[in-house]
Amino acid sequence: MWVILGLMFLVMYFVLYRPQKKRAAEAQDMLAELEKGDEVMTIGGIHGIVKKLSDDTVVVEVDRDVRMTFSRSAIARNLTVREAVEEEEESAEEDEEDE
Repeated sequence: MWVILGLMFLVMYFVLYRPQKKRAAEAQDMLAELEKGDEVMTIGGIHGIVKKLSDDTVVVEVDRDVRMTFSRSAIARNLTVREAVEEEEESAEEDEEDE
């Protein structure tokens, strides 16, 4: 009986807790790597370019002369990094096709 409960606990740990912890760590890394000039998207879907960073806030320019201040935790994605990764993948695919 205890063995079954222990196995169920282990399964729940590996299915639920570890992936959630991994996603949280990736989000923290993304926020730590933000730089001025990066294109970002907020959790509300607002796109813009990072103009100023502080420990807990980010100033994002969403249009010419329109700047909004967000909490760092409100940044959902760094689109600059995603675009760079996609470009690398495309160039790798082109190299494979050339061979």
